[in-house]
Amino acid sequence: MNVTEERIALLLALHDLARLDGPADLGVLAGRLCWGVGRVVRVLGALDEKGLADRPRCRLTLAGLAIATTLDAHRASAHCAA
Repeated sequence: MNVTEERIALLLALHDLARLDGPADLGVLAGRLCWGVGRVVRVLGALDEKGLADRPRCRLTLAGLAIATTLDAHRASAHCAA
């Protein structure tokens, strides 16, 4: 998985948890993605630097939410087309 794929996966995981009104912390994200906590911290930090996530709160920013919503819609349409 390359850097872009990691960021997309984490954006979508945060988006899914937000839609489910579920808790998001490093452990939950690591379990959901089958990643180590260190990897989650690294990718979440990169998203935070881009203004797409709030690392301390393990949440999407409004900009991150907009991108994740678009990605999720694309994922759903690709899944339906398959």
